Amino acid sequence: MIDFWPRKCNICGGPVKLVDYSAVYSAEYAKQHPGKVYLCQKCKAYVGTHFHSNRALGILADKKTRIARRYCHDLFDSFWHGKRHAHKKRVRAYEELARRMNIPVGECHFGWMTVPEMRIAYRHLLDMKKGGWG
Repeated sequence: MIDFWPRKCNICGGPVKLVDYSAVYSAEYAKQHPGKVYLCQKCKAYVGTHFHSNRALGILADKKTRIARRYCHDLFDSFWHGKRHAHKKRVRAYEELARRMNIPVGECHFGWMTVPEMRIAYRHLLDMKKGGWG
């Protein structure tokens, strides 16, 4: 189950605090994109929050996790982004990935996955691509 208001880091177990973007992003970026992140005080893993609340967008991520998310999203987004009926294609792609991973579609979100889970997801995404998705 996802902790939408984390107080303990899922990576190192360290304490987590809700801080402004400026704690992890450049001052210029933080000024242009006001927001908050949950930041581990020990290992510096972090996760952003929804714009109008302090609800976490997923689990805290270290550099390795953020890179894995980027790879998965780049491939996944190629199935639907900029295409006709994009929303429907996106929903269908999540449904197919969830089916292949044997998880509920409501839990199929890269922000909630660990690196090992994203490796599995990425392999499924590659198979989907070879099978004609996107």
